[in-house]
Amino acid sequence: MSGDFRGYKGDDDPLDIFDIAPKSHSERHIGDMYPVVVLGAIPFVDRGEADFKLLSAPLSFPPVASGDLETLASLKRMDPSLIPKLKQWLTSYKKSQYGDSYGSFSGQDLDEKEALQLIKDTLISKGTGKRK
Repeated sequence: MSGDFRGYKGDDDPLDIFDIAPKSHSERHIGDMYPVVVLGAIPFVDRGEADFKLLSAPLSFPPVASGDLETLASLKRMDPSLIPKLKQWLTSYKKSQYGDSYGSFSGQDLDEKEALQLIKDTLISKGTGKRK
């Protein structure tokens, strides 16, 4: 997954992270930092460039804390409509901002292992990580 996703090169902001826990879970704001479990990622193509959307949940979120929510598969079991709704929202948002040709989804969703590798590869390619 080294910055190339099925022919799409990555942009300068290749990863976005979505906290899938309800806002009522705890008082969080955009930009807050807190520990999460990475559940997977959905591949988005934004003006011809890869722009992955990571899916996460806070470690303190009850389904995570209990061990019921640890993987992409468990997220899809817990809420089968979440990822399709997120994709629809992102597509509508991008179209409202930039028009019909702005972005689309391409390929299969990445599971938690692939998403963690994507994070590692991105850190290495940006010069902020170390290959072990």
